[in-house]
Amino acid sequence: MPELPEVETVRRGLQSSLSGRRIVAVDVRLPRLIRSPEPEAFCRRLVGRTFGRIGRRGKYLLLALSPDVLVVHLRMEGKFDLVPAGTPEPPHVHVVFHLDDGRELRYRDVRQFGTFDLVPEAHLAAFPPLAALGPDALDPAWDLPALLARLGRHRRRPIKALLLDQTIVAGIGNIYADEALFRAGIHPRRPAGSLRPDEAAALWSAVRGVLADGIARGGASVRSYRGPNDALGYFQLALAVYGREGEPCPRCGTAIERTVVAGRGSRFCPRCQPEVGAENGRAPSASTERPPASAAWALAVRRSSRQSAAAAAPAGEGRR
Repeated sequence: MPELPEVETVRRGLQSSLSGRRIVAVDVRLPRLIRSPEPEAFCRRLVGRTFGRIGRRGKYLLLALSPDVLVVHLRMEGKFDLVPAGTPEPPHVHVVFHLDDGRELRYRDVRQFGTFDLVPEAHLAAFPPLAALGPDALDPAWDLPALLARLGRHRRRPIKALLLDQTIVAGIGNIYADEALFRAGIHPRRPAGSLRPDEAAALWSAVRGVLADGIARGGASVRSYRGPNDALGYFQLALAVYGREGEPCPRCGTAIERTVVAGRGSRFCPRCQPEVGAENGRAPSASTERPPASAAWALAVRRSSRQSAAAAAPAGEGRR
């Protein structure tokens, strides 16, 4: 399934090509892809509308067509092509938007899992699929204090499961979760509550970094993902662990291993990502003096909150 960098790549491609274009007709060839309203009303409401800003929330595309927003989820295989009318069609084109400049925006989907919803802009925040999402992984609202708070509330869950849970943070999938955990040196089965505050900070930074790198490379064309008009992504050339089980770790040379976490195949380096999560793979010494876990977490959350508040304060406001 396309993850945040892939969907963001699609969003950027559509934004540069669709903004200001008016829809003159809509063909729906597979009605079950249109979840709301019913297909006839869907087509009728869109005719004459002009594309505005193309947004994204997690893995959802948000195409502004005032006074509505077209909410699209590509699921496993959904793709958009923007081509001149009359261009020969590939198989599996299920929705076509005819534009005022003579081009067609075609949606094709081999597996037919994608979804379209036309939602009034005033009701978008309450639209159930979006309302259920956690903060977007690149949203400033998903900062270190937010991550620490979530880890504290789900202490027994594997950290990989939390990263994949779209109600916790939206946009991260299997590829980028594995890559972020590798960069942070954290085993995917580690219970969330076992992460020290410094490890949580490293993970937050790794998630942001790996997503930014994925976007910069146009996403990862590991299997079937393509950007608009079949453009390839190149992040697959930079993968450290995902899909590389049995190959040497790029950091230490140890063979990459595969396990299953939350029903998903998870790749990791057993040396760089020790499951116990302690230095050199050893459990922390019982004599190590540190505050109890709950106290350490509370202190970290307070410190991170103060740092975020200070960073957001207007310049020159000073302390009070």
